[in-house]
Amino acid sequence: VLLHAEMIGLPSAPEGETTTFPFREPGPFFSTTMALDHTVPEVPPEPEPEPIPEPEPTPEPEPTPEPEIPGPPNLSYTIEYLHPGDTTEVSSWGILFYASGAYPDKAFGIPFNDTYRIPAEDYGVYPLYNSSNPLAFNVRIVNNDPVEHTNVVVTTIQERHNTLTLWDSLGELQLTKGEPLDGAINEWTISIPPNGDIILNGYHFFSGRGYGLDQTHVIITHDGIVLHDDSEAGVYCPP
Repeated sequence: VLLHAEMIGLPSAPEGETTTFPFREPGPFFSTTMALDHTVPEVPPEPEPEPIPEPEPTPEPEPTPEPEIPGPPNLSYTIEYLHPGDTTEVSSWGILFYASGAYPDKAFGIPFNDTYRIPAEDYGVYPLYNSSNPLAFNVRIVNNDPVEHTNVVVTTIQERHNTLTLWDSLGELQLTKGEPLDGAINEWTISIPPNGDIILNGYHFFSGRGYGLDQTHVIITHDGIVLHDDSEAGVYCPP
């Protein structure tokens, strides 16, 4: 590399004046050789950033197990008779049909005798049905447990309530307590929600001879196990 410098007219004052140097013969050039190192130092590579760990997935909450109920389901029931035609009254005298007096032309009674007598524990007033208004009833099933119960079977059977022997225009009539009436079975298979209830609607179209009291027999089973078997869940008067 050859370096040469010549000084002329350099400013000497801030006001802009110049200084003139006297002329001199140029002397020998000063020369030198400079070795320049053009080696570019290696820059170490920046370290790669450490990978950010992915967040662990939030585990799904485990479903809350249903509480275990020891023993059979705790179910209860009630029965309600709907839309009777009138009432029947049973007393020590006998049985009086259409006892409310709303239909005086239909009211009649049968006094008790040695063979036709309803026991004293049945004295009272009962809903009366006839051929123009067949028996209609509700059975309400209540689940008293905090879990659902499935495969619950409810059966109702209409039966004779008293054992009696009487005579009417067709002759002698023998009634036997617990004897099922014709076509008098209703059956439902249901599921009941936790602490819930279900109302079942039943009907019976009576045919035949009566003059006594009838009863609704309720049977409730779960998975084939009998929970309730109540032959006198309700009592009414047939036509």
